[in-house]
Amino acid sequence: MVVNLNKKAAYFLLALFFIVLILPDFISSQNNFLSLSSNKQNYTLGENILIYANITNVNNYPANILLESVLLNKDRTYPEAIIPHQYLLNINESRIILLYNISIDENFKNGEYVLEVRESVNGRLSGIKQISFSVRGIPLGRKLNVQICKDSACTKKSKIFLKGETVYINYKSEITGLSTSAKLILPDKSFQQLTLPTSIKAGQIGTYKLGVSASKKGYKSTMQEEQFAVIEKSANITALSGTSNNNAQTNALTGRVIQDNEINGNLIPILIAICVVMAIVAYIYFSRKKHPKIVRNL
Repeated sequence: MVVNLNKKAAYFLLALFFIVLILPDFISSQNNFLSLSSNKQNYTLGENILIYANITNVNNYPANILLESVLLNKDRTYPEAIIPHQYLLNINESRIILLYNISIDENFKNGEYVLEVRESVNGRLSGIKQISFSVRGIPLGRKLNVQICKDSACTKKSKIFLKGETVYINYKSEITGLSTSAKLILPDKSFQQLTLPTSIKAGQIGTYKLGVSASKKGYKSTMQEEQFAVIEKSANITALSGTSNNNAQTNALTGRVIQDNEINGNLIPILIAICVVMAIVAYIYFSRKKHPKIVRNL
């Protein structure tokens, strides 16, 4: 019984010895030092985002360190994976690495962004760190699309309407929650304040000028201007009639040109034959003058 207990104790002590031998390296790898920093917390259009990683090999042996990162905005519509960075660091060696360097353009959305970095040491995940920043002041100009249509669903866009027709005015934007206002200047220089979406009756003939402004917290306000025309029905009919007459005249002229081309095409072989006959006659005539005897004998 004592022998069995001594054997169990020996196995236990041997296992404990190996655990104590491996554990420091395991703990050291898991706690490898990684920190992130950025040049700013808030960015706006035209500024550069600079994000750095500071890594230190705290292991008691050289370490192969791999950094993998991805940038996401709050609603996860701007994912951008960054090329992995891999470095071999000696014991207690440190390095500062520029992970991210990009200029803020209009493709960015206003909001919060998070950069997540995964660090692996010798092929084993060591830790995950995050750093956040915000983007503000991106203009709405290219993200606002004013629509002027002949139907409420805006399947028929137009800039020309007949007097008495209904003009439907709306807008589209990839940015939600916009505050909009619209001002419509009529042909007689009077104006109307509109709330979009809306519709109006085209009561005056002439040019209408529409200005739509949009704003949202964190974005630069923008204004888009459009115009459309209203014409008389009779003027439209006349225009169409005139177009038909012009088309008829054009078709007639085209027919004559085609006919003339066909006639000219048929005359070409005849003209070639005439030229060949004239060349033969001329040759015979000049041959007789130059060699009269030979010609007579022949």
